[in-house]
Amino acid sequence: MSHILFTGNFRDLIPLGFRFEKKYARNYRCYTTYNPDDVHNSPPHPLWIYQKGRSVEIDEWGDSEVPILKYLEGKTFKHDIASFCASKKTGEVIESCNCDLNTTRLAIRHLQGELTVEEYDKLVDEYYATYHEINVDVIALYKELDRIKWMYQIVEGD
Repeated sequence: MSHILFTGNFRDLIPLGFRFEKKYARNYRCYTTYNPDDVHNSPPHPLWIYQKGRSVEIDEWGDSEVPILKYLEGKTFKHDIASFCASKKTGEVIESCNCDLNTTRLAIRHLQGELTVEEYDKLVDEYYATYHEINVDVIALYKELDRIKWMYQIVEGD
């Protein structure tokens, strides 16, 4: 599985606006751009950088981070917000409008009477079991990553 590796110096993060915190019961040492005391001014896609393993996490994308970054690379968007989904099995990123089980399409089919409530619920459950749905404020994400672009790299494989 590909991942994002922090290659910089942890001391450089505080002046860049990162906060230090300890997370979970094991007190994982972590630097983040998320501020729970000021959620409205926190970035829409906060970064978490863990000292152990030097891993970088974006928002709560899980294993979809690297495929998402690769998908966004070199693309131009008509709007600030990009919507797409990533397969939970393969990590492949698919534009939401091209996704077979797109929840908006399913809702329209249900409202038009093509799907019963039970069929609709089953297909929506299947969608969320198969895909990780992501809405990205592209400009804000690039702005966050630009702050640390010289401090991370994408590592292929395990």
